[in-house]
Amino acid sequence: MYRASFIRRATTAFLTDAEGSMVYWNKYLAISKVLHRCPDTKRIQFTGAAADTKFVYGGDAFDKGGDDVVFAEELLQLKKDYPGRVTLIGGNRDLNKMNFGSLFTDAAIAGLGPDPAAVPIPFFMAHDPKAVSYATYLQQNSSRFASTTTVTKLSYFCWRLDCTMGCKGLFDQRKQYLESLQPQGAAPLTEVDVMNHFLRSAQPGGIVYRYLDEIQIAAVIDGTLFVHGAINKANAGFIPTPALFEGVAEAEVEGTNVFARGGSVQEWVDGLNAFAAGGVKDWKARPEIDPVTKRRGGGYLAAYCHEKATRGKTVVIPNFTTPKKDLPLGFVDLGIVEHLNTSGVFRVCTGHKPVGEMTVSIQQPGLSVHIADNSYCSSSGLDQRGEAVQEVLLDGAEGTARCHGRRADGSPFDFDLDHPLVGLPTPVVDPTSGIAKQWWSVAVLPDDRLLLHRTENDYFSVMYTTADAKAVEDQFEATPLKGLGEGEFDERYSRQELKPMKRKVPGDAS
Repeated sequence: MYRASFIRRATTAFLTDAEGSMVYWNKYLAISKVLHRCPDTKRIQFTGAAADTKFVYGGDAFDKGGDDVVFAEELLQLKKDYPGRVTLIGGNRDLNKMNFGSLFTDAAIAGLGPDPAAVPIPFFMAHDPKAVSYATYLQQNSSRFASTTTVTKLSYFCWRLDCTMGCKGLFDQRKQYLESLQPQGAAPLTEVDVMNHFLRSAQPGGIVYRYLDEIQIAAVIDGTLFVHGAINKANAGFIPTPALFEGVAEAEVEGTNVFARGGSVQEWVDGLNAFAAGGVKDWKARPEIDPVTKRRGGGYLAAYCHEKATRGKTVVIPNFTTPKKDLPLGFVDLGIVEHLNTSGVFRVCTGHKPVGEMTVSIQQPGLSVHIADNSYCSSSGLDQRGEAVQEVLLDGAEGTARCHGRRADGSPFDFDLDHPLVGLPTPVVDPTSGIAKQWWSVAVLPDDRLLLHRTENDYFSVMYTTADAKAVEDQFEATPLKGLGEGEFDERYSRQELKPMKRKVPGDAS
C-alpha cells in the first residue's frame, strides 16, 4: 500500500487549541509563514502574493484569558476576508458554548428546584471520581455566593463553567478583561454583569452565536483530513441521525455509516458538516429547554462533543493515545486507512489532546497523523505553555509536512514531520536499570539526534530524551512493529510494507 496524495500545489498552515489565548495567538502570528497582523489596519492577513495558501484552525477558540472573545472575533474576521482559504474546525470548547443559550434561562434555573443537593452532576461526568457536585462547589465557595443552600443562576453558572465545562478561572479572567474596557469613573462591574456578558455571547449578534455559524466538524483539503479529535473504528464514516440521536447515555446512537456502503471520505465529511449546520440552526430556533420533553434545539450537536453521549461515535473528543502505560500512542486501524486512501486521503491533522511542546506524529502504512496540541506543556506563562509556539505547514508542491516554532524554554525547532524515523515507537534502554522503556520519536534534530518523548500519566507530564538516529534506524529495520492496540498490523503486512514510503507527488516522475 503506498500513499497517494492527489493534492493541488498549495500550502496550508494548521494551528489548533489556542483556546482563546491572545498571548499564544500573537506568538503564533510572530512566527507564522502564512499569516501576519497588518501593522496599519491591525487585521490578520495572508503573507505573500500567493492566492492559494490556506489556514485551518483545528478547534477550541474559547476559554483561556478573558479576551478569548477577541481571538474568536479575529478568526471570524479572517474567515470573512478569505472565505475560501480559511477553515474553522469545531472543538468541544466551541460546541459546549451552546449551553450559554440553553441552561441558564430563568425557566431552566427554576426547573432545577431550590435544593442544590438535588441538582445532578451531568451524566457525562457521573462516574468521574474527580467530579465536584453543585452542593459541594457552593460549600467550597461559601464566602463568594449569597447562599449555599439555595439554587441561584449566578452560582449555578459559575459551577457549570468551573466544574463541567473545563473553564476554571475563566470567570475572573473575563471580569478583568471587561474591567479593562470600562471608562474611568464607570460603576464597578458586578459578578452578575460578567455572567450576563457570557450569556449574551450566545444570543443573536454575540460572538458564540456567530462563531458557531462558521464551524465545520471536519474538512478535507489537498489530501489531508482535519478533525478536532481522532478517527477510530467507532466513528469512522459515521453520521448521526439528528431525529434519533438525543445524546442520552442509555440510548443507542443511531445514524449511517457511509464507509459501510462504499461512500467516500468527502461524503462522510459533508454529512458531518450538514449535521453540525442543522444542529446550529435548530439551536438558534429553539435554544431553551422544553419543560415537558427536557430537550432543546440542537441538543444532539451539543451532545456530539461528549464521548459517552455518542457511544464513542464522535470525531470531536477521542484521541490517539492508548491506555497502555508504556506506549503513549497507537496506530489507526488499517481498514480505516484503506478507506481514507481510496478517497485520496493520506494524512490526518488534529489536536484536542495535549502531547507536549511540539507536534507529535504517528506514521504507518498509508497514513501520517499529526497531533498539534501543545497546551499545558509548561507551568510558566499566562497560558501554561512557557515560550512554546508552533505551526504545521503542509506543502502541496512537495507533498510533505513540516513543523516549526519554539519549545517551552524558547529554543527554536524546525523539522520534517514525514521523516521516516518520526512518529514511531522506539525502545530505549535505561542506563540505570538496564530495562528497555518505550519512547516515541518526535523529531530528527539538526545534529542527527532523534528527539524522543514519553509519558506515564496520559500526557499530564512529558519526558524527553535523545537517541542516535542511525542506531534507531538500524533497530527499526531489524524489528517489525506489532502490538499497538487498534492498529495492530495484520500478518499480511510484511516488514517491508511497514516501512514508511516516499509519498508520490503529482508530476513527479520518480
